[in-house]
Amino acid sequence: MEKASFILTKSNNNYLIDFSLDQIENLVNLKEFFRINRKYIININSMKLNIYIFYIFIGLKI
Repeated sequence: MEKASFILTKSNNNYLIDFSLDQIENLVNLKEFFRINRKYIININSMKLNIYIFYIFIGLKI
């Protein structure tokens, strides 16, 4: 089975791309994107709310 990479947009559209995650990681602005594990690169701005909720949930102050 061949590996495939996809881009998922905020509007929930999937696009097949012809790049590995290693190649994508070298192309994107690392101030805006972060590789969270070997399978996903995410936009940092898309996770701020979730981090805030996580900190509230575990009782830490930001």
